[in-house]
Amino acid sequence: MDFSDVMDELRAWIDEMERSGAKPDADAISAHLQELVKRANSAPEFSFNGLSRGEMSLMLHAPFSDRCPVRIREMGDEDISRIPLMRQMLLLMKMLGSRELKLTQSGYIPPKIVMELRAAGIAPDTGGRTLKEADAADVRVVRVVLQELKLIKVRLGRMSLTAKGQKLLKSRSALLRETMMFLMNEYNAAWLDGWEDPMPGNIGRLYSLWLLHHFGSEWHDREFYEKEYCGAFSMPDAKNSYYLRIFIYLFPMLGLCEFRSLFNKATGNWEHTLRKTDLLELVFSFTDPAEKAQNS
Repeated sequence: MDFSDVMDELRAWIDEMERSGAKPDADAISAHLQELVKRANSAPEFSFNGLSRGEMSLMLHAPFSDRCPVRIREMGDEDISRIPLMRQMLLLMKMLGSRELKLTQSGYIPPKIVMELRAAGIAPDTGGRTLKEADAADVRVVRVVLQELKLIKVRLGRMSLTAKGQKLLKSRSALLRETMMFLMNEYNAAWLDGWEDPMPGNIGRLYSLWLLHHFGSEWHDREFYEKEYCGAFSMPDAKNSYYLRIFIYLFPMLGLCEFRSLFNKATGNWEHTLRKTDLLELVFSFTDPAEKAQNS
C-alpha cells in the first residue's frame, strides 16, 4: 500500500462516516490517518520477501537498532578472530601498537607487510609474487577502514596507532561493532570498481545481509540475489555492480559466504553458486516475518 492508497482509504472512510450521519472533525481524521499509515507500514511487502515497509525503513534509517530486523551480536574473541578482515585489522594494529611503521616514499605500506596482511585474510595465492599495497585490494580496504574509524594516523611518512586505536585494540567486541556499523552503513562499496552508478550495493546493505540469512542455506547463483535486491530497490541495471561489490568484495572479506563451482555436463558450462557460512549467524541476529507473527 502506497501513500495514494492510504489517501483513498481515508476518503472512503470519511464518505462512509458522512453517509451514516457522522461528521468527523480534524482530530478524528488525523487519528484515522495515523492508524492507516501505521497499518500500511506494518503490512508485508511482496518485493521485500515478507518484511514490511516499516522494517525496511529501520534497516535503511535506523540500522542495528533494537527493532531492526538485523542486529549485531556480542561475540567472543575466538569467534571474532575467524573473520578475515578482523584478523587483518588486528594484525596491523598490533604491529603499530609496538612501533610506528615507516611507509614507502609513495606513502604505501611496505610490500613485506602487505603480504603478511594478505596471508591473514582470504586473498588468493600470488604464486610467490610480492604485491604492493596499490595492487592488493583487501589491504587497501583494511587501511581505509582503520583510517575512517580514526584508529590509525599517518604523519611524516610514518603510520601509527591513535589513542582510540590503542583503546579498541584491547576490546575486540567494541572494535567489531564499530567496524560493522561503518561497513554496513557508511562505507562506499563502489570505490574499488569502475561502475558509474555508486548506488547498487550501497543502498540497503542490511537487506543484503538479511537476504543471505533468509536464502543462504541453499546454494544460489548470482542472478538469484541480483533479482531479489533489484526487485526491492528498483535498480534494473545494477546487477553486475551489485554482485561484485557485495558478494565478491565485501561479504567474503567478512567470511559471510562461500562459493562453489560445478561443471554442468548437460550445458557444457560451469555453474557458480554461493551460500552463507556459519559466521553470518554468529555476527548478526535476524528477525524473520514468521518469527514476528508468532511473537505479536
